[in-house]
Amino acid sequence: MAGGPGGLSADVVVVGGGVMGAWTAFCVRRSGAVTMLLDAYGIGHPRPTSGDETRTIRSAHGPDAFYARWARLARDDWRTFGEEWGEELFIQAGALWFAQRHDGFEAASEPVLTSLGIPFE
Repeated sequence: MAGGPGGLSADVVVVGGGVMGAWTAFCVRRSGAVTMLLDAYGIGHPRPTSGDETRTIRSAHGPDAFYARWARLARDDWRTFGEEWGEELFIQAGALWFAQRHDGFEAASEPVLTSLGIPFE
C-alpha cells in the first residue's frame, strides 16, 4: 500500500489496535512484512473491545475445528513469546462452563477437542 498516513507505505495494514489487532500486526511484522497498525483512538487507548490486562483463550468452538486449532496455536505463541521476552504472558487457569443441553454447543465441541488432543473434563 503506497501513500499511507504521512506518506508511509506498508505491505499489510491492520485496522484496530486492541489486543487482537496488535497481535496480528506483531505476527505479520515478525514474518518480515512492512506492517502498519492503525486505530481511530491511537494504539493502547482505554476504549478497545480487546483491551485490559486479562484475556481468555477458549478452545471450545462447537463443531468448528479451525478456531479450536487456532486458539491452541495462539496459546503456544503466547508461551513462546513470554519466554523470549522474559515476561509471563500466559497463565494456565482453566475454566468452568455450565451446560444444560446434551445437543448444544458444548457437546458439539467434545469430538473436536478430542480429535485435536485438547484436554477437557
